[in-house]
Amino acid sequence: MIDGLRRIVFRSLTLAIMNISMPRLPLDEFSVRETPNLESVTFEYVDLWRIPALTVGVGGKVRELGLKLPVVDSPSRNIVPNKSPLPFITSLDFGMEFTARGQMNKAVQMLSLFPCLRRLEIGCFNFGAMNKHGFGEWDPVAETVICLKKHLQHVLFKGFCGTVGEVEFARYLIARAKLLTSMEINHSVEWSLDEISRQKDLICDRGKASLFAQLYFTRNMISHDTRRKKAAFLNSVAMI
Repeated sequence: MIDGLRRIVFRSLTLAIMNISMPRLPLDEFSVRETPNLESVTFEYVDLWRIPALTVGVGGKVRELGLKLPVVDSPSRNIVPNKSPLPFITSLDFGMEFTARGQMNKAVQMLSLFPCLRRLEIGCFNFGAMNKHGFGEWDPVAETVICLKKHLQHVLFKGFCGTVGEVEFARYLIARAKLLTSMEINHSVEWSLDEISRQKDLICDRGKASLFAQLYFTRNMISHDTRRKKAAFLNSVAMI
């Protein structure tokens, strides 16, 4: 974006899709007005909590407001419980390493900031051991996650390897999301049909909160080296 730019106000009768990525300076205002045909807005690596005047889609027909964030525990992100909820965000995309219970608790706390979330995408960046040693039992934090009770319909895990942490978090979501219709497990390892069936049983062993929830498995062809490079970038991305 332009150096020194602090105020962005959009007005357009034809604009349908908008993508805002990583401003270099904190914005004083971001406003989208008089955009009757705007359908989708996505913020990538933007700290929306630091924009004093933020207005998007008032009076329009915006169907999706998305936010893409770095990995949990990234030095560039400071998601803390005292931040205000963002009820206008309907789609969230972030990464996790799934190596410790604390990271998963932070992810649950983060979900509580998006009460109207309908779609959730999680990039899996766990390159450690797949066994249970050193992980322990995960007892989810007692957070009120409104989106799990009222809105969340679609979940996508990208680069799933079947680690303990990944399975635990998928199990947590499918057991609590009352309106969930689909959970897609995009796995990055070569699994037989028997292994896929075993993974499904592990994820669903506490039941499903939604009678309509379907679990799908698809193959991710992205290499581990590519995922490592992406994880390194997401850990170092600059936030405003």
